[in-house]
Amino acid sequence: MENALMNASAPVMAVRASNALAVVPTKAVAVGGSVESSFGLMERAKLAMFAVMTALLYPELAFSQTTVQPEAPLTMLQTARSKAQNSSLNVQSAQNGGTNTLSTILIVFGVLGVACAGISGYKLWDNIQKGEQARGSNGACIGGIIFGSVLTIIAVIVGVVTNYVTSN
Repeated sequence: MENALMNASAPVMAVRASNALAVVPTKAVAVGGSVESSFGLMERAKLAMFAVMTALLYPELAFSQTTVQPEAPLTMLQTARSKAQNSSLNVQSAQNGGTNTLSTILIVFGVLGVACAGISGYKLWDNIQKGEQARGSNGACIGGIIFGSVLTIIAVIVGVVTNYVTSN
């Protein structure tokens, strides 16, 4: 194959780096009736160094044998099918995981809503007790109570509807 590449009509240079054959095109220049390659000594030395470094750094490429196993695709298919049959990833497990995740999120929102409303209610009560010496804003406390209450109500309503009304 290398001889066929070297004798081709387009001037090329074949370099063997490990088991791979690299075909490098060269420029041809006519000098005095003969064709000489402008692919100089320095470029050839670079390619030779590349081949040596490839063989040193990746010896498994330089000395590897290519073996073909015709049953490999069938074996991979059988392995994939057996893993798919033993897998717990199915519609029922996805529904259970989604329900559990939604329940956890709703519980967290409910707790955050109660905490927000409770803290805001306490600060509002404290501001009212202190009167003129109060440092907090009553409007912010009222907004916190409303936000926490709405968050808790939505979490409880959605949680009850999702978990108890539609569950089997």
